[in-house]
Amino acid sequence: MRKLIVVMIGLVLLVLSGCASVMTPKLGITRDQWLHRTLVGDRVYAEGNMEIWRSGGRFYYFKDGILIKVDEGQERQKRLQIEIINK
Repeated sequence: MRKLIVVMIGLVLLVLSGCASVMTPKLGITRDQWLHRTLVGDRVYAEGNMEIWRSGGRFYYFKDGILIKVDEGQERQKRLQIEIINK
């Protein structure tokens, strides 16, 4: 019984360590690799060779399809222009 518990704890730790590597991607992986490992990812910015994706409250910065930065960042605010017409 004691051996079974030790084996089960070992399996749980192995699974959790595998999940941690999926949750915290290393810099230098490709966008396709990241998308394959990420459950939900939303592209929030794209211009030229730069893309920013959001997943789980973090922002992932890709340049030429390679992950270069991960942070808690904040989205660019949308600016509205209002025209006032006096009659």
